[in-house]
Amino acid sequence: MQRDIETGILENLLLSLQPDGSYKIAIITYNTTAQEKEDIFNDVNVDLSNKVSSTTINDEGLITDIFGKAFDCEGYVVTESCGCGVHNRETGYSNCDADCYEYDREYFGCGSTGDGTSSSGTGPGPGSSTGTSGTGQTNNGGSNNPNQEDVTTVTPPCRGADCPQEYNPHIISLTNQTNNTKIKNKITALQVVVNSALNEDGMQFDLIPSSNPIDFNEVEPLADQTGTNHIKFPDVRTNTLVNLHLHPKYGLIEGIGTPQELSPIFSDGDVYFMLEFFEDTNNNEDISSLIVSTEGVFALRVTDSERATFMKNKLDIKRHWKKFLKKFEQNVLASEEGQPPYTNEQIIDNFINFLNSYQINNSDNGQGFGLTLFQATLDTNGNITGWTQP
Repeated sequence: MQRDIETGILENLLLSLQPDGSYKIAIITYNTTAQEKEDIFNDVNVDLSNKVSSTTINDEGLITDIFGKAFDCEGYVVTESCGCGVHNRETGYSNCDADCYEYDREYFGCGSTGDGTSSSGTGPGPGSSTGTSGTGQTNNGGSNNPNQEDVTTVTPPCRGADCPQEYNPHIISLTNQTNNTKIKNKITALQVVVNSALNEDGMQFDLIPSSNPIDFNEVEPLADQTGTNHIKFPDVRTNTLVNLHLHPKYGLIEGIGTPQELSPIFSDGDVYFMLEFFEDTNNNEDISSLIVSTEGVFALRVTDSERATFMKNKLDIKRHWKKFLKKFEQNVLASEEGQPPYTNEQIIDNFINFLNSYQINNSDNGQGFGLTLFQATLDTNGNITGWTQP
């Protein structure tokens, strides 16, 4: 954390996510010497026993201001303990040989909601942050056990595969979004009809500026352009944060004939929509596209903004779009001739592989779409209890 007037003191602004979706805010102060401060920045373990304190911030408007201005900051404080006095000071606590070694992490993070002017999609595909404040605590470090020594170190921000799932900023954001009453109620309503509905349904949610706790305006799909295997919303707004729709178990293909079982995961059009969604919200990385299907609740998030933009631009070229549709059908949905149809589980696995590995052509140095699939964990009543990256 930097102040307008430099004090030389090492400080962190800690935003600690609470179960109700709010945040506790505190300034964590490390009372270090100049050498210890330099060691921390050089990733050298420093014994901070009795050198860590916190100051609680009770400011209802601060969290809104932080999320409105900050672009991308996340990380966590790790408290490590090596009991029995067994550790190596030179190589750090990672080489602790004691049976009583343990650690604890507290996540903090923030993101941008984006701003600017919206534009409608013109490509060949189908058209179409958060937090509150609270109180804190004081921690003076140390231990009541004379044989146990504690050290607190500040770690770099976690990203992608390097980020433990419980500290993944995308999972934190999904949890906040789906804890909102309006979004939660719509998910529940779709779960009720997933086995009986023959048409898609859904809702878009536009973030209400400066709402605290976060709140949304609901935007209905266009009824005259929504049917069995497709759904259409008005063009997204720059403050649209969540797109939610239903993939029912059965549908009438083209509205006629015998109901057929539909795909349990995002379609090719849904993948393109997510790329378009990202572009039309001015590259807001906090957007989510959610579906409810017979296999659960799933989300797409942008995890590589450069790749997502690259793929959107490529799929707007007709030859790349046609190849994409063909490969999606071949690699995700259609089993080889003479083989039994894919199970839902196989289709989801195929989708993940396709999402992560697809390339425009042989000269494409990247892979995938810059998107990542997440799946909700549900209790016995279908309520969302968390999110994972399958």
